[in-house]
Amino acid sequence: LYTPPAASAANSAPSPAMDTPTEPPRRIVYSDLGDIASNPENRVRPILGNWLKQREITFIVGGSKSSKTTLGVQMAIDLCDGEYSELFDCEVLKQRVVYLSYELKPEQWGERYYNAGNLLKKKGVNIILKEQLENLGAFSVEGTLRLCHDICDGEMEQGAKRLTIFIDNFTLVAKNPGNPTAKECKALYEGLDKLIEECKRKAGLILTIIVVGHTSKDGKKLRGSSVMVDLVDSVILISPIGGENGE
Repeated sequence: LYTPPAASAANSAPSPAMDTPTEPPRRIVYSDLGDIASNPENRVRPILGNWLKQREITFIVGGSKSSKTTLGVQMAIDLCDGEYSELFDCEVLKQRVVYLSYELKPEQWGERYYNAGNLLKKKGVNIILKEQLENLGAFSVEGTLRLCHDICDGEMEQGAKRLTIFIDNFTLVAKNPGNPTAKECKALYEGLDKLIEECKRKAGLILTIIVVGHTSKDGKKLRGSSVMVDLVDSVILISPIGGENGE
């Protein structure tokens, strides 16, 4: 049998910290997952089927010419319309929509999205184009967050209950446009996440954010830091049909 060595006098003396506690032990209360799950405040409600969920930050990412903006525009139209989406084959929760287009000029919108532009106006989607964003000082992380705050304040004053903001393309708000750093990605995400909580607390506004970004031309790497993928709630990756070369 193993016999432990005899304790020395120094080691056998009672420890004041362990033997004579100065305060009672803390009572640990475990989380009740049943109560958490049954509370409607904790449920993430879909606003566009399984594609988008309210109060989340979703990252749409793809290579150049992969129709990221086309997808975002169609989502914006469906969200404003609030009716069943044939394209996404799902129910839609109607809400206010603001689309921040950092990349396209008015003539580009007119060329690429002429019909969609008329439909966006008809459905009530609010769009802010590149030149307007420049005038608003929104081509930085701080400027973008400030603009999103202003948009939310305006929507809350009008009594809006649900709002989705599209930021297309977020990589252009970096100091080095197209190549956001990890610090910039984290600052943008944390600012947007805080805004989502503030809107709910201040006026019950349910805010959802869609962030659009670029991959490299081969579609294998993100433009700039990959931190955004790790931070957001969900990612929609757009890739060519049939592989890298669209074959």
